[in-house]
Amino acid sequence: MKKALRTLAVLLALAVALSMLAVVAFADEGIEEEKTRVDLINEMGYDFLQESDTETPKYKIIAPDGT
Repeated sequence: MKKALRTLAVLLALAVALSMLAVVAFADEGIEEEKTRVDLINEMGYDFLQESDTETPKYKIIAPDGT
C-alpha cells in the first residue's frame, strides 16, 4: 500500500509541476492596454482607419472620365 501511495504522490507532484509550467509559460509580462480591432488588423500590414475618424475620406468615387 505504501508503494502505491508513494507512486500516486509522485504522479500528483509531476502533474502540479507541469500545470505550473504551463501557467508560467503563458503568463503575460505585463498588462497592455486593450487594442482595438483596427489596431490588430493594422499590425498585420493593412491600413484601415479608426471607425471614429470622420476627417479622412474613406471612399473615392471616380467617374469613367477620370473625375
